[in-house]
This record gives sequence, C-alpha cells and structure tokens, in this order.
Amino acid sequence: DPTHKDLIMRTAYMSITLLPVTYYHYAVRLLGKKEEWPLVKGGYLVGLFVLMPLLWTTNLYIAGYIDHWWGYYPKVGILHPIYLVGSLTIVVRTLFILRAGATEPNLTSVVRNRNRFAFYAHFIYSLAIVEYAITYDLIQIYPVGVFALLGAFGITSYAIVRHRLMDINLAIRRTTVFMMVYTLVLGLPLWGALA
Repeated sequence: DPTHKDLIMRTAYMSITLLPVTYYHYAVRLLGKKEEWPLVKGGYLVGLFVLMPLLWTTNLYIAGYIDHWWGYYPKVGILHPIYLVGSLTIVVRTLFILRAGATEPNLTSVVRNRNRFAFYAHFIYSLAIVEYAITYDLIQIYPVGVFALLGAFGITSYAIVRHRLMDINLAIRRTTVFMMVYTLVLGLPLWGALA
C-alpha cells in the first residue's frame, strides 16, 4: 500500500536527517572543541525544526519513494539538494577537525591514537554518502551505507576496548552504582510488599 511505504520512508529518513550532525557532535565532544558548539546546536535546530516539519508535512524534502529491484528507497524533493550540501559540509568539517586532533603534536600519544581511531571511524562512515546516488536515482545498486556504518561502529568499539577511546570503566562503575541504588530504593519496598 503506497501510504505505508511513504510512511516507512519518512520514518526512516528521520534518523538519516540527524546522522551527520550527530557524528559532528561526537567529534566536537571528543576533542573538546567548545568553539564548535554553536555549529552543533545550529545543525540540530535546522534538523529538528526545519527539516523534520518539511519531511512530514510536504514533499519538498522527501517526495515519496522509488521502487528499486531490491526494494523501496526515498525519492528526493526539490529542497533535498540543500540538505545534501549541508550534510557534505558537516561530514568534511568533522573529518577536518578529527584529522587535526589526530596529528596535534601537543597531545599525548594515547590521546592522538584515540583521535586517530575516531578519524578512521568517521572516514569509513563518510563512505555511506554513496547512497545519495541511489536517492537521486543515478545508480541502481543495493544500499551499502549500512556496511559503512557498521564498519565505523566496529572501529569505534575496538578503539573503546583496546585504546581507551572512552572511559568505559567509568561507565561500568556508574551503571553498577545505579543498579545498586535502584535495587535498594525500588527493590526493598517491593520485596517488603510482596513478603
């Protein structure tokens, strides 16, 4: 039914709309680039308050779907090229600041190594941009962007575990503390009520 296909395309495109700015946010946060925060906030504001309403109320951003041999894919609207230019700008900016963070001589080798893995992950993610050629109906290939995302997540996971990309021990400690607090606060009264 065309209504359901269109609804599924628009729902899926919600995450695609915010994905570039989310990666940019991650890089800015990782590198502690406070001067980049206005751009991060601006990206989220445009995504949430301009693109999302256009996505759901008009055909200017996404104009339905294309029926490919492997399934359905979003069809671009007349304003989509503006989003595409913005996304490409964000992806290139993210690569630029991550590359600078990976080669900064004033950082320790551990931090430079962490930044290098973040750069590699974002570079692999940026290869997903080939999917826009499908969206513009320029090529008929199976969408491979998900494999680029999985590769980026794999590199990030490896870097977290092997090279301390993020302080995973702190996250585990916090989770343990929250579980103990919730067990005491919620578990004891529940146990008392059931006993």
